[in-house]
Amino acid sequence: MSFQITVVPSQRSFSAVQDETILAAAIRQGISLPYGCKDGVCGTCKCKMLSGTVVHGKHQENALSATEQAKGLILTCCASAQSDVVLESRQVTLKSAFPIPLWALKGSRTRLAVGKEDIDRTLKRFHALIDGHYDGIDIKWEPSTGNGILLGTVRLATGRGQPFALLLRSEGEFLVIRCISPVGLVDPERTMEQISESVATRRVRLSALMGRDEKSYDLTVEDDVMLRDTRYDTARVTMLIRRVTEQADILEDTHLPGEDRGMKVFSKDPGQEGNHDNE
Repeated sequence: MSFQITVVPSQRSFSAVQDETILAAAIRQGISLPYGCKDGVCGTCKCKMLSGTVVHGKHQENALSATEQAKGLILTCCASAQSDVVLESRQVTLKSAFPIPLWALKGSRTRLAVGKEDIDRTLKRFHALIDGHYDGIDIKWEPSTGNGILLGTVRLATGRGQPFALLLRSEGEFLVIRCISPVGLVDPERTMEQISESVATRRVRLSALMGRDEKSYDLTVEDDVMLRDTRYDTARVTMLIRRVTEQADILEDTHLPGEDRGMKVFSKDPGQEGNHDNE
C-alpha cells in the first residue's frame, strides 16, 4: 500500500509505501527534503506534520522528544506513513525554482572531435612501445592489459631493478607519455627535509602520496614527454624511462638503503596510477 506525501509550501508531492521511511521515498523520487545522518540521531530532518499519521522507528530522544512528537513534529528519516501525509518543510526546493527554458531542450547533434578510430589508433601507437628498441636500457615488460598503462622493470647498470609505469595522456592534439617510478615507503611527511636535501642538486619531479591506506609506496619520481612524429616515439620514451628510473633508484638507495623491491611488490599500485592525477 502506498500513500501520498505532500510538502508545503512548495506543494511537491510523492508517494511512499507503508514500510518505507518518508525520507527514503523522497530521495528515491528526487525530492529534496533536508537530512543529515538518516539514522534518527542528528534531528536535521525534523519537520512539522500538518495532517496524517506516521509510525516512528528507533531514534534518539535528543533528536525528537516526546513533547515534540505531541506537537506534531516528526523525523522523516525514521517515520513511515500510515496514511496520506502533509508536511511543512521550508527547505524543499520549489518545483518551479529553476525552470528549464524550452530552447535549452532543443539542439543538434555534433560529432565528437575524437572518434573510435582515433582512439583505437592512439592506443595501438601507445601499446606498440613494448615492441620498440630501447638503446642502452634493459627492460622487462609486464603483459599489456590494453588499458592505457604499461608496466615494466629496468635492469640498471648497478644490477638493481627499478619498476616503472607508462601512462597515456594528451595535450591538445598531441600524445603525452607519463613515466612514474616508485621510490618506496619513506613517509614523506616525516622525512621531507631529508628528501629535499637529497634532490637539491638534481632536477627531479617528485610526487608524495598522502592519505592512501595499504599502499606499497608513498613517494615516486615522475616526468612526461610529448610525442609528435611517430618515428621518434621510442627514442623519446627511452630518454624518459632512463631519466625517471635512475633518479628513483638513487632516492631508494639513499632513503631505503639495502632495499631493491621489484615489480611484484609495486604492480598493484602503479597499475592504479591512471585513476588519479598528482596527489
